[in-house]
Amino acid sequence: MLMKMHRSSLQNPLANLALWLLAIIGCTSGTPTSQQTNSTKDPHMEFRHFSKITVHHSPQQTKTFFTQRDIKFSPQITIKSQKVSGKHAFEIDVTAESSGVNSQPDKVTLTLLHDTPTKTGWHYPPKTTKFAAVADGQRFEFLCAPSSYEVGKESSTNKQNCIQSDPLTKDDPSDADYYEALFMDIPFQTFVAIGNAKAVQIETGEATFALPAETILAFHDFAEIMTNK
Repeated sequence: MLMKMHRSSLQNPLANLALWLLAIIGCTSGTPTSQQTNSTKDPHMEFRHFSKITVHHSPQQTKTFFTQRDIKFSPQITIKSQKVSGKHAFEIDVTAESSGVNSQPDKVTLTLLHDTPTKTGWHYPPKTTKFAAVADGQRFEFLCAPSSYEVGKESSTNKQNCIQSDPLTKDDPSDADYYEALFMDIPFQTFVAIGNAKAVQIETGEATFALPAETILAFHDFAEIMTNK
């Protein structure tokens, strides 16, 4: 799947696919509306640490779908201990799915959206580069490739999968900011470790920034919900 898409479709691709599949099932099953409501549970939604978490179980697909949205922060980015100037805002969405009701996901898909008002300042490196999350000293590395790669494509290394959207762009010329995104498949236990950490440092190329404590706690809550659903 090439990353040529509008900003709205960058958010939670697994969740959007799940809703689309559920809609098709509902339209083709021939089941009365009231029975459809009983056979597919309404999504459970709650807000934790400034994030919106949704859990939806589909008996037809024997799967449970998880989404976490609206994690937003504006960190101080540094390169070789020098502060990076300009406005840099990030937004994180996380999606996952598990088989049945009691099993845990194998992985989560994390979207890291970057907004900035100019193309001349710092942005994601335009070529294949390392992305790392350092959680309480434990380092988790990802090899981020350009958008010509596909999500889930096997890498020649042991790194986890990560691809980058098209370079900084706008959906409309009148938009205030440009945006770009990274898409990462993260093993579930790696995500749990990041959520359990007291401090997490993000590295992308030569740039580094710290995840806010609220964001780490939001990950912890999401992992806990997926574990104890």
